[in-house]
Amino acid sequence: MIGKVAAKGGRGFRGAINYLLRGRKGDEDPERVAWSDTRNLLTADPDLAPMQMRALAAMARKSRKPLYHVVLSWHRDEAPTDDLMRLVADTTLADLGLSDHQAALVAHKNTNHRHLHIIVNKVHPETLKSWSTSNDYKRIELSIARQALEHGMTMVPGRFNSPEQIAKTSRRVKDGEFQRDYRHGRPDPLPHYSISQIHALRELLSSAFVEATDWDHLANMLASEAVTLQRKGQGLILAGADGFMKLSDLGKQVRLRGLEDRFGETFANYDKRRDPVALVLEPEEVKGRHTPSHRAERLRPENFNKDDRKDKDAKGPTTSDDEDSATTADADLAEVERLRALERLKRIARAEAAREARRAAETTDDTAARRKSGAENANSTSSGGSAGTSPRRAAFEDLAGSRAGHDIAKKMHAAGLITDAQLARSAAEVKRLEDDLRQHLTLAEQLENDLYDALKETKEAQPPPTPKPKPTKRRKRDKDRDR
Repeated sequence: MIGKVAAKGGRGFRGAINYLLRGRKGDEDPERVAWSDTRNLLTADPDLAPMQMRALAAMARKSRKPLYHVVLSWHRDEAPTDDLMRLVADTTLADLGLSDHQAALVAHKNTNHRHLHIIVNKVHPETLKSWSTSNDYKRIELSIARQALEHGMTMVPGRFNSPEQIAKTSRRVKDGEFQRDYRHGRPDPLPHYSISQIHALRELLSSAFVEATDWDHLANMLASEAVTLQRKGQGLILAGADGFMKLSDLGKQVRLRGLEDRFGETFANYDKRRDPVALVLEPEEVKGRHTPSHRAERLRPENFNKDDRKDKDAKGPTTSDDEDSATTADADLAEVERLRALERLKRIARAEAAREARRAAETTDDTAARRKSGAENANSTSSGGSAGTSPRRAAFEDLAGSRAGHDIAKKMHAAGLITDAQLARSAAEVKRLEDDLRQHLTLAEQLENDLYDALKETKEAQPPPTPKPKPTKRRKRDKDRDR
C-alpha cells in the first residue's frame, strides 16, 4: 500500500472531479468508478461538491491553489473492502490534519490494483486559513506504512519509513538520464551509490585527495581502488564498477575548484591530454556493461571501426590489417584533436566578438549620457567623481528658482509692494543666471533656446486678436413667427 500526491491535480475542483467521475474528455468511462463519497460537505454526491468547494475557497484571502489531490494504491494481490478503503482514507486525512476539511473520495476499478483518489479543499471551513503542504510526502509515507502494518498489508519501504534499508540501496537512474544516453548511443548510466557505500568509499579515498600532487598522481591512486574520475554536468564523479558518487560526497574540503588551484591545471585540460586507454582500471575478472572497463574498451584505438572488420578478423589478422587499423586509429585521434582545436578557436572568436559588442555599447551609452547631461557632468561621472549635484543641474535649479522669484516680484510690483528698482534687480538676476546656464548647454540646446526666445518676442510684438462678436440667440417664438 502506497500513497502519493498527484503532481497535476487539475485546473480546479470541477475539472478534477469530472476527470475522476467520467474520465478524459472524448474518452469518457463512467463505469470505472467503484464507489464515491464525501467528507464535510452538504451533499454525498461528489459531482455537486465543486460548487461548495469553490465557494469556500473564494472566502479565503490567500488561496491560489486550494485543490489538494492524494492517491492511495494497494498491491494487485490485495483486495481491500470498501469500508477498509474508507478507513484508510479517513486515517490518512487525520494524520495530515485535514479531518475538518472538505473532501471528495472516488475509488476506481479500471486497473489491476485498487486505488482511491481524494480531492481535498485546503481552506479550513471555520478559520478560512489554507493548510500548509510542508513535509506532506513524509507524513503520507509514515501514515501509510503504519496503517499497512496494522491491517496486515504490504508495506513499501521508503525514504522516511525505512531510512536504514534505503541507506543500503543504490538510487536508480532517472529516466531522463537513461533516455539521453540512449539517444547518443552511450552505455546505460550508472546508478548512484547508496549512503552506506558512500561512507565506505569516503574513508577509503579521502587520503588519496590529500596526498595527490597532480591529476595524474590522483588518477593512479584512484586506479588502485578501481575508481575513475569523470566529468558529469558542472562537476566530477567517482565512477566504479557498479555505480558512482559525486565529488562533493567526499566532504566540503574536496571541491573541483580547490583541486584545480592546488594542481595548477584545470580538469578540462587534463581530460583532453589523458590517454583513453588509461581509463581501463577494473580488474580482469570484473565484467559487465556498466564497468569503466567496458566503456574504455570501446575507446581503445585498436577497437575503432571494429564492426567493419568482423569479417577480416574471422579469417585471421594479417600484417596489412594491423597497419590499416593503426593508421585508422591515428587518423581518428588526429581528427578529434583538430575538431577540438577548431572548437576552441570558435569559442575564442565568440568571446572576442562579445567583448567588442560590449565596448561598442558602452561607448554609445557614454555618448548619449554626454549629450543629455553635458560635457562636464559626463567627465565627472566617467572619472569616478563625487555623487553630488552636477554644475549643469545646479545652474538649472538656480535659474528655475530665480524665475519663480521674478514672477512673484511682478505680482508684488503690480500691487505696489515693491519699487521699479527692485523689479529691475530681479530681472537682472534672471538674465545673469540665463547667461551662466548657456555655458552648460550643448550647441543644439542653445539654438533651441534662441529660436524659442525669437518666437516669443514675435508673438509679444503682435497685437492681440480681436475677439469675434458672439451671435445673438433667437428665441423659439421669433423663429416660429418668421415661419
